[in-house]
Amino acid sequence: MDINTYFESIGVLGIISLIVQIYAAIHAFKRRNIFWGILSLIFIFSAVFYLILYIIPEWRGKKPMGMMGMGAGNDFDIKKHEVKLQNKYNPKEEVERLEELVKESDTVANIRKLGDVYMELQEYEKAYANYTKCLKGVFKDDAYILLDAAKAAYKAKKHNESIAHIQLILDNSPKFPDQTYWFVLAKNYEAINLPEKALEIYKNHIWDIRGEEAKFNYATLLFQLGKNDEGAEVANTIVKDVSKGTPMYKAEQALWMEEAKKLLDKMGKSHTLKLNDDRS
Repeated sequence: MDINTYFESIGVLGIISLIVQIYAAIHAFKRRNIFWGILSLIFIFSAVFYLILYIIPEWRGKKPMGMMGMGAGNDFDIKKHEVKLQNKYNPKEEVERLEELVKESDTVANIRKLGDVYMELQEYEKAYANYTKCLKGVFKDDAYILLDAAKAAYKAKKHNESIAHIQLILDNSPKFPDQTYWFVLAKNYEAINLPEKALEIYKNHIWDIRGEEAKFNYATLLFQLGKNDEGAEVANTIVKDVSKGTPMYKAEQALWMEEAKKLLDKMGKSHTLKLNDDRS
């Protein structure tokens, strides 16, 4: 992390304050003034705690953890599933607010949030432009931002750019936990008429991707390529997994279970095919 990012997040006064607190604690303990020494340490630990919960996540362009990991303290984080919880949220007004905010403080975190709003508005070109602005300095190879850019590029039909961003994730962050980049990569290959490459990705990584949408795409592609039995097996896996899931998972994935049933009906396949997936 460079010094500019540090100053941008905490400021000169914050640095001076921390130095004074550390000096005060050392001075108090040297003079055997235990009360003031402990009081100074409390302030130091409070500053460090705040740094961990709020400042470090903002450096990374992610939502601050907040107290007990509840995500408090950042009302600009507007990922799609969070937006639905904000009854008075207006994405067009949010764009205006964030545009002004970026003019005042063009941090990676603010620019990325602006990209999130444009994704919500389905203005994918603008979302992509903002995400790519974030890919600079210490964030040049940030896997989370690269994935955001890859998703926006796919939606904007910039398939080569999307593939390039995912390749950077594979090259620089091979243990990146969010495996949805495999799904984005497969969809790009489908879009540019390279179904065999997409099929290989689905076959090798389908069980690493949370949710049933990727499996539905996989089943659909198998049917399109004439691999009907394999497609039926994957589609039935969707039905089985959703049916046996938790109530929350069922609610989240009900659409894909219904779509899988429709796909099976369309292909004249049973909903009760014996399943033999190779998940570890």
